[in-house]
Amino acid sequence: MSNLQSKFTSFYDKRIFCFIVVTIILAAISICNTLIKQINIQILTTKDYSKPPPLPDWSSIAVKSFHKVFVETDDSRLFNTSFTQSNQSLSPLSVDTAYSLRWIVVTSINYPTKTINKLSKLKDWALVLVADISTPKDWSHPNCVFLSIESQKRLLLEIHDTIPYRHYGRKIIGYIYAIRHGAKIIYETDDDNELISGIEEQVLTFQEISTSNKAYFLPSTPQEMNTFNSKPFFGRAIFGTSTNANTTTNLTMEEQITVNPYHYFGQPNIWPRGYPLRLVGDNISISISLSTVRPLIQQGLANGDPDLDAIFRLTQSDRHQKIDIQFQEKPPVAVSHGLLVPFNSQNTLFHYDAFWALWLPVTTTFRVCDIWRGYFVQRLLWELTPQATLTFHSPSVLQLRNPHNYIRDFEEELQLYTQTEQLIIFLRKWTCSRGGSHLNGVRDCNLFFNKIYFLAVDMVEANFWKMKDAWLCVNFLIDLIKHGYRYDLKYQIPIIKPKATNQQNNSISQQNYTVSSKNIPSTRVAVCVSGQVRTLNMVISSTLPVMTVDRAVYRPKVAWRKFRSGKHTTAMNIQSLLFDQLPAFDVFMFVSTKEKHHREPHVNDTRICESLRPRSSSNRLFCSVVKEMDITNPSTNVTALNSYTYAQSQELRQGLLQQLNGLQQCNAMRKEYSRKSGIQYTHWIRLRPDSIFFEPFPNITSIRFVDETTKQPRIVYATKKKCCCGNEDWFGVGTIETMDAYFDRINLLHTYKNRNIWSAEVFAIDVLTETLKAQLLDNDPRIQVCIYKPKDRRYTGEP
Repeated sequence: MSNLQSKFTSFYDKRIFCFIVVTIILAAISICNTLIKQINIQILTTKDYSKPPPLPDWSSIAVKSFHKVFVETDDSRLFNTSFTQSNQSLSPLSVDTAYSLRWIVVTSINYPTKTINKLSKLKDWALVLVADISTPKDWSHPNCVFLSIESQKRLLLEIHDTIPYRHYGRKIIGYIYAIRHGAKIIYETDDDNELISGIEEQVLTFQEISTSNKAYFLPSTPQEMNTFNSKPFFGRAIFGTSTNANTTTNLTMEEQITVNPYHYFGQPNIWPRGYPLRLVGDNISISISLSTVRPLIQQGLANGDPDLDAIFRLTQSDRHQKIDIQFQEKPPVAVSHGLLVPFNSQNTLFHYDAFWALWLPVTTTFRVCDIWRGYFVQRLLWELTPQATLTFHSPSVLQLRNPHNYIRDFEEELQLYTQTEQLIIFLRKWTCSRGGSHLNGVRDCNLFFNKIYFLAVDMVEANFWKMKDAWLCVNFLIDLIKHGYRYDLKYQIPIIKPKATNQQNNSISQQNYTVSSKNIPSTRVAVCVSGQVRTLNMVISSTLPVMTVDRAVYRPKVAWRKFRSGKHTTAMNIQSLLFDQLPAFDVFMFVSTKEKHHREPHVNDTRICESLRPRSSSNRLFCSVVKEMDITNPSTNVTALNSYTYAQSQELRQGLLQQLNGLQQCNAMRKEYSRKSGIQYTHWIRLRPDSIFFEPFPNITSIRFVDETTKQPRIVYATKKKCCCGNEDWFGVGTIETMDAYFDRINLLHTYKNRNIWSAEVFAIDVLTETLKAQLLDNDPRIQVCIYKPKDRRYTGEP
């Protein structure tokens, strides 16, 4: 019996052993399969960041459905009414059910700070804290959402895997969360930016008007406010060998590309992080005007230890003392299009129409990412209505700066020191249709989100960030749409004009605006600038060459006297005496070049046009610099040129063809812009870039463009015979219908039958007489304009 029991026990032990072995094997196989699946998934989902992301079909992106429907609100409710959904909560807010129209987004690795405590108490606001690896896992605070790492993963965002941990860019997840949970306004800050004591309840209430020193933040409705203007200035003078040590032989003009906002708020000797270092020592005066703008992005300043770069901290401050800078309180100031100004992510407010601008690059350093974002989105604001802008506001926070290693900050800011000015120039020159090489020639730039895509990719090619950031930008836009962001594909925000306001109290009502029924004012002028830019940026001499202008023409002119000081360029003359006298206008500049003379620009180098960029952000500049047409090409050998006054001179025949071609190309630029934007013009001006005015241009509506007797249309123009001699034409103005034929007359050159010797003016008169029965008049005494040719010009036809 015992032997039988022993055998049974042995058999039973073997079966258990086999079962255990089989179980282990099966478990190992299961684990291996799981690992293999995870590896395969990782391989399949890993993006190739060396190549540009595909351009999405934005309209096909489906919006996700959420746990509740977040309702739309109008501006009156958003700014003037309390609402129960976002009233201050005495308990932490639920990640899943929190809802507010106004969200504060912060990322931090600390327990709630004094800054968080103050922000959490603001009425009608909710706060979301975006966690990172080092954030305490038990972080909690009343009226705040703690978006833990696990909660971030559950959002299933396209951007999630693109954003590294231990990175400031984790805030981007908070932006999407806020938008998903009702946001119409997003305020971003850091946990060491404390609301200034005594004004906590005023900062984010939007109750002040734009002329108030205490307008810490404003609604996005259009309002009149101070605006930084772009104003040319003298660069460093180069001293020559003159016996007079104080005499300069060269004065170089620079187009203003940025402005130091700290100067406006009473601190001209400090500069913000991201300001071009080369310009720090330049004493550039600030030009301010009043403009109607829509402040879509608003930067509040910080007292105490504000956002300065490491070079300032290492060289201009005492490392043994705390920095304590106090800015003046002043009315907000807007940045006109054409200027690009650094702004950060530390005390910044975004309105709904600018939520596309909220992402942050992750391939730059921490000290660069928000500055690069700021420049990127400012350039895109130019693609919206001319009123869409960035504004700067009086200080509303006290920067209690967390401990920093200044040398490490310096290392992280190297890209700012070496590339900021390059980035500004790149962005000012950038156009969507002719940006980088990616999809060049086949770009669809009608959609605003496409423009964001192409600029993000073009900045990779220009070495400002890496391709991963282009992917992040695209994924962010996709997440925006999926999580309820409503947008217009073309994103053309209507231009809105303010109604008349009370002159006595100089106040502007937030609700006192109406949308214009048209895209343009009743009078809008297109200015065509074509021809050689030889003297555009040259200082005008106090004595003009006699063969250009007879002294009797300009000596008696009162307005001319200030331009005889030797401190003004041709461009400054045009800006003051022509552009500043016009109503709403845009400039279309077509420059042809041989690239052979030092006064000629290179092809596509549009910097030459910048000195004629309108000073007001509501007026635009369009510029094209191309290779000059070749007169020796058989297609340009027109028979009619044989009877041209200067037929024997190839240089002068070449000049005539460039003139006629430039006018036609200018007209084509104007027509294309009108077609795409819907903007229509009432008047056309033809202007040579070497023109100088001796009197302010008259009110364009006071010029009679129709003969009262014959009812024939008129073009008023200026010629050389009014200045000294000959009959070259260099200026013309008329209604858009009449000037259309004037600009496109090159099309009729091959059929021109005049057998007599003819000039450019005779050809223009004949064309207009035959096609429109129009008149060319050069006897308006109010239009006093001649041209300024270089004194060192050696031969006819030289630039």
